[in-house]
Amino acid sequence: MTPLIDGLKKYISEKNTRMHMPGHKAKILKSLGELLPELDLTEVDGVDNLHKPRGIIKKSQDYAADVFGARHTFYSVNGTTGGIYAALVSQTSPGDKVLIARDSHKAVYQSLILGNLEGDYLYPRYDGENDILIDVDPNDIEEKLKNDEDIKVVLVNYPSYYGVCNDLEAIADIVHKYERLLIVDEAHGSHLAFHDSLPKSALKSGADLVIQSTHKTLPAFSQSSMVHVGTDRVDLERLKVNMAIYQTTSPSYILLASIDYAVDYMDNHGYKELDRVIKKIDEITLYLKKLSNVSIYNGRDIKLSPHNFDKTKFLFKIDGLTGTRLEEILRHDYKIQVELSD
Repeated sequence: MTPLIDGLKKYISEKNTRMHMPGHKAKILKSLGELLPELDLTEVDGVDNLHKPRGIIKKSQDYAADVFGARHTFYSVNGTTGGIYAALVSQTSPGDKVLIARDSHKAVYQSLILGNLEGDYLYPRYDGENDILIDVDPNDIEEKLKNDEDIKVVLVNYPSYYGVCNDLEAIADIVHKYERLLIVDEAHGSHLAFHDSLPKSALKSGADLVIQSTHKTLPAFSQSSMVHVGTDRVDLERLKVNMAIYQTTSPSYILLASIDYAVDYMDNHGYKELDRVIKKIDEITLYLKKLSNVSIYNGRDIKLSPHNFDKTKFLFKIDGLTGTRLEEILRHDYKIQVELSD
């Protein structure tokens, strides 16, 4: 009896158009194919060790750091969740106060528990017409830091699940002005570094530590993530220790290989492929805007500059239908599986 395998086979047999994570869309990583069972190794001679990389893993991480513009890069096989745990706990001490965006992922709140940290909150601005949270006002961050010396770290999302980006350069300037550390959850923004018509990456915007879900928007297997060190403000040795604490001692070489693949793919093909995607989205947007009952959300309606919205996040609604009902219609009538509906 194999109910899980049977269910997965059923989903695959439906041949749905996968407009959802992971980023490889069951296509790009096929070149690994028959190698997959062979890649499932352990830390034997010749294949290095994630927890103390000196050989091929170190070389791969160094290459990733160069491609993304980081000082150091660590691979995480415990997803961005593990990366957030390691980042926050390593740069704080028990009892420290951390300033976090209120729409943070639950991994951030779990980090507060793990590190015995106190949370203070930033409330994002709200777009009532479209019913989504927008961005954090940098002035709110300055007000908090100016009046509370106990805050050690600021953590924000970039971009949000809906593609909205904070003014991260302004935030970084403020955080560093008050000599605090800026950690960015860039789970949905691994691709931003690879096209100049997208918002600047968190690293280019001045973040100290950046955690990315490589599997979300790049061609890597689920649970594959990276932690990038952007500045010398980061306690590198404590980060190394905590990266080991919050990951399994039996890391998957299949996941590691997929990160290696994704970095190389984006370095060599990222701009061209993103250019193709962006042009296609622009075509679809123009077409759908001609239809009277379809609304497209791309950030312009809330007076955000184009560089404050990730246009690869395609948000739309159809009058008279809830998002959940529209998802059902697309899936069952048209075999299109969207990422999210609400």
